Amino acid sequence: MRRNRKNTIWLGILSVLMMLVIISPEVSPAVQALLIGTFLLALGGVVLDANLSNRLLQGIGERVSTRQNRISPEAREAQERAQQRGSYFTDDIDLIDIGVISTQSGSEGVVMRRSRTVSKDDDGVRPFIILQVPPEDAERSVTIRFEFIDQRGEQQYIHQINPYLRDGEMNIIADTHLPLWGNDKIVGVGDWDLRVYINNNLIGLHRFHCTASQSDRQQQTAERVEERRRRLSDGRRETPVSLEDLLRGQDDSHFQNGN
Repeated sequence: MRRNRKNTIWLGILSVLMMLVIISPEVSPAVQALLIGTFLLALGGVVLDANLSNRLLQGIGERVSTRQNRISPEAREAQERAQQRGSYFTDDIDLIDIGVISTQSGSEGVVMRRSRTVSKDDDGVRPFIILQVPPEDAERSVTIRFEFIDQRGEQQYIHQINPYLRDGEMNIIADTHLPLWGNDKIVGVGDWDLRVYINNNLIGLHRFHCTASQSDRQQQTAERVEERRRRLSDGRRETPVSLEDLLRGQDDSHFQNGN
């Protein structure tokens, strides 16, 4: 049990004074009983205060532990990457989850999926976050900005919204997506970043991967096959030199030098 250090010191001083008064022969038994009762009340107050403090600290610890357990691995990683960039977000709003959702049209309709890998075969991709808003940060509007940065460091997507925060858990998804299928501005493949800002403060930096479409992969494969065939064809056009011709050429050279 933890005790307040100031209370403990005060209680120790009071104990010494009480003992000096009680052992004094000039103090009547009634006064001694009154002083003993006062001391016991003070001791009970200190113990009660310590118990209340311990319960309060324990409750805070449990709430923090519960809140930390709710944060997804993606959100925790995104927060750590943002902090490494020097992010400083003063509000008590927690980033519970972060990611991207891709959409693809097919015979069964539009299929939406969450993944850390998107393809140019997908129709598009949009970001989302989940926030835990405490009461003191609720009942107000904030500016949330989403950005996609490709493997070359170029900005492929930027979208800004102004949601009104409510107390509790809030799911926030962008109402527009970045087109992937047939988007000629997306060149090459590699790791992309989703950057999320609240009131111009970076709160999350989420990494995901963008791959080429199936047709692009087939075209790249066909180009590699054609290049290999061309090299083989060029090699066959060269007249091969036999070992006998090489030796004969060396003998002729030696004979000429000897003359």
